[in-house]
Amino acid sequence: MQAKIAIITSGGGFKSSYTAGSLLALAKHHGLKNPDILIAASGSAATGAYFTTGQYNVIRQAWTN
Repeated sequence: MQAKIAIITSGGGFKSSYTAGSLLALAKHHGLKNPDILIAASGSAATGAYFTTGQYNVIRQAWTN
């Protein structure tokens, strides 16, 4: 049985910005593009949706503009 990768994020205002940076770092530096399981709440839910669909520029723009 192969191990699965799960990411659990927190929500609540600017905590979601930490999620955005963490997910972008995982994609860029570790090559993690699509985890097996992603659990997200509040603002992190939208960020997680963009992450799983590969829309990294949208994440970057949303949290830096």
